[in-house]
Amino acid sequence: MNRLSTFTWPKGPALAAGLGVFALGLLCGWSTGNGRNLSESHTTTSSTASATTDEPPAGSAQNEHASKVEFFGRLNDAFAIHNKTRRKNCLFDAVEALDPKEFRGVLEQLRSARFAERQEVIAALFSRWGEIDPKAALAYAAELKGAPAHEAAIAILRGWLDHDAAGAESWILQQPDGPVKKGAMASLIQVVAGTNRAHALELAMASPIAFDASELAADSIFFSWTQTNPKEAATAAAQLPEGTLKTASLQIVAEQWAHSHPTAAADWAMALPRLYENQQFADIGAMSITPMTGVLKIWTATDDGPAMLNWLSQIPDGRQKVTVITNALSYEVEDQQDVAMVEKLAALYPDVKSQAGILIRCADRLALHDPAGTVAWVEGLGDDSLERQMLPGMMQRLSGDSLQSALQEIERLNATGETQVPLKSLTFWPGAEPNVLADWAVRQPNNQSYVQTVARAWLRYDQGAAVNWINTLPAAARTPELQKLVDGGKSGAAK
Repeated sequence: MNRLSTFTWPKGPALAAGLGVFALGLLCGWSTGNGRNLSESHTTTSSTASATTDEPPAGSAQNEHASKVEFFGRLNDAFAIHNKTRRKNCLFDAVEALDPKEFRGVLEQLRSARFAERQEVIAALFSRWGEIDPKAALAYAAELKGAPAHEAAIAILRGWLDHDAAGAESWILQQPDGPVKKGAMASLIQVVAGTNRAHALELAMASPIAFDASELAADSIFFSWTQTNPKEAATAAAQLPEGTLKTASLQIVAEQWAHSHPTAAADWAMALPRLYENQQFADIGAMSITPMTGVLKIWTATDDGPAMLNWLSQIPDGRQKVTVITNALSYEVEDQQDVAMVEKLAALYPDVKSQAGILIRCADRLALHDPAGTVAWVEGLGDDSLERQMLPGMMQRLSGDSLQSALQEIERLNATGETQVPLKSLTFWPGAEPNVLADWAVRQPNNQSYVQTVARAWLRYDQGAAVNWINTLPAAARTPELQKLVDGGKSGAAK
C-alpha cells in the first residue's frame, strides 16, 4: 500500500503543540506493511530540475545513503514540484535515503529552517531514526525541551513500533507515567491491534492514554471488530475502565453497529448503565454525546424511519423516553431537515402541550437551515393556534421571500384571531433585514408593540440605523416607551 494514500500533509506550517505529532505518526507510518514499494520510489535529486516541472527528479539508486548536502538538495528539488503527491513522494524519499549518521546534524539544521513542511519532515526523520536506532534517537529527543521533546519522542516510538513492536512495547511499559507514555501507549495499541486485537485490548485496559489519542486507539480496536462481531465488541467496550478510551470505544461501537442492525444497537445502548444519570434534558441542536445518540445519528440518516419510530414508541414513558426522542429530533432537524419525520417524532411526546413545545423549537432550528421550506411547512400545518406560537421564534432567521411570506401569514392570523401574533424574543443576526420588519411594523394597526419590539432588537443590532429609523416615525408613534429604548441604547453605547 502506498503510504501516501493514508497520509495528508497538514495545511498549516506547524502541527498542534504538545502531542499533536502523535497523530501524524499514526497516519504517516514507516512500516514495511504500510510503506511504499521502493521500486516505485523517486529517490534522487536533479540539479537541473525545472521550477515548474511536475515530474520528480531521477538519478542514483535508492539503497545508496545520501549525505546532508544531498538531503537538502533533494528537499529543494521536491519544492519545485507542483503535483502534491509527487512532491510528498520526493520528500519522503529524501528522508529514507539519508545516511543515519546525518540524522542529528540534519535535525539541528532543520530546527532553524523555514518552509511549509518543516514540521512534517522533522517528524518523518524522527520516525525513520526510531526504526534504525531508537535508543540514540530518544537520547537526542531528551536533549530537547517542552513540546518538541514530546513530539520527537512519539514520532521515534512510532517508527520503533513499526520496526520492532515487541522491543518498543517493552520500553514503553517501563517508562514513568506522563504525556510521552500516554501518547506512546495509544500508538502501541494502534499497531498491536492490527495483528493481535486481544493484546491491544489488554494494553488499553491496563494503561491510560492521551486524551487526544483515545479515538484513534479505540478506532483501531473496535471499528473492524464491530463490523464482524458487534455483540462481542460491545461487551468488550463496556468492560473498559472509565475514561476517554471507553467513551470513544462505546461511541464507535454504537455507530458501526447502527449501520448494520440499528434496533439491536439501540437496545444495547439503552441498557448501558449510567447512560442518563445526571444528564440534563436534551434540546434541539444541543444533545449529549452518548452511545444512544451515536445510534440515532446513523439511524436517522437511513430510510428505516418506521422501525425507528416503532422502537421509540415502545420506550416506557418518562424522562428517558423524552430525552431519546428529542435526540432523534435533533438529528432530523440539524442533519436531515425531514419535516414529515419531525411531525411523527413529535407525536410520540406524552401530551399535546409538549408536542406543541417541541415543534416550536424545531421550527426555530429548521428555519436556520431551510427558511423558505420551514415557512411553507408551518403554513401547511393547518393549525392557526400552533402557527401563532411557531412564527415568532422563526422571524429572526428569515429574509427575502421567506420573511415576506411569514409576515403575510402573521397579517392573516391577526385578521382572523382575537389577539396579535407577538414578535417576542426578536434578535437580528448577520444577513437579517430589520428595515423590512420595521416598515411592516409601522403599517400594522395597533402597532405600538411591534414597533417597540423591532426597535429594541434593531438598537442591539445596529444602533445608528435604528435611531435613524425611529426619527423618521410620525410624532404619534414616538412614544415615551420608544424614547426610553433610544436613550437606553445610547447610554449603553457610551459605556
